[in-house]
Amino acid sequence: MSWGTARRTPRGRPRAGAHARARGSARGSGAPRPHDRGPRASARACGDDSRPIVDRPPAGGARPTLTRMQPREATNTRTIEATGKGVVRAKPDVAVLKLGVTTQAEKPAEAVDQNAKRMSKVIAAVKAQGIPDTAIQTSELQLDRVTKWDEDLQTDVLVGYRATNVITVRSPVDTAVKVFDAGVAAGANTAGGLAFAVDDEKKYRRDALAQATKVAVEDIEAVAKTLGVNLDAVVQAEVMEATEPPLYESQFFAMDHELAATPIVPGQLEIISRVRVRYTIKVP
Repeated sequence: MSWGTARRTPRGRPRAGAHARARGSARGSGAPRPHDRGPRASARACGDDSRPIVDRPPAGGARPTLTRMQPREATNTRTIEATGKGVVRAKPDVAVLKLGVTTQAEKPAEAVDQNAKRMSKVIAAVKAQGIPDTAIQTSELQLDRVTKWDEDLQTDVLVGYRATNVITVRSPVDTAVKVFDAGVAAGANTAGGLAFAVDDEKKYRRDALAQATKVAVEDIEAVAKTLGVNLDAVVQAEVMEATEPPLYESQFFAMDHELAATPIVPGQLEIISRVRVRYTIKVP
């Protein structure tokens, strides 16, 4: 009996060589592999254009199961937005002063030395008004060249050096005048400034935030009512950057005669907060 090419392996399968050649031929012709007929092919067959979800295989190693993804609900992008402003007025209880000393000399070391001695007197005078060390801070320290124009040489000529030292002092409002005048009498001659603040600003700031939020929400509700739509939910509530009160700047110079008391009027301090709120609109 001749075996020839009709030889079969057990179970009627072709020999290994023939199987390998058949698989190679399928690759060469571009035919899909058996394992290529996966989830994407099944999803197309059922007419669903959405991307399928393939569950992760369980711990036992079972094959993943294919499930159809439910159509996603339409995203609600219709919104109403408003910005509310809250203003709370408070009586200032803190005054912020700037007292500076400027000195000039031919050499830089001389200018700095003169400035240090003069500023020491200013700080001592400030402390004498009951101001603690923790309420005094150096805010500026500078040394500059001083030049003047020379007509003969047609250029700037160095004539000396200018040293500047400025301190910021936090004082109770009722003693601010005494502190200011004492500093000037002791030698402060430049960079004068005055601002007012409240010691416990958080309380007033939160009241202003609450007021601003309420205004924004009421504006949104008014717009929704006019348009005939229903509000759904808050999707954004943003606290805008607070604006610091402006610093009142004034220049003053040392005087040889006795100084009169400097009048100041603290008035009322406005603490302003702004809040931006956005609501989504319900989709029918």
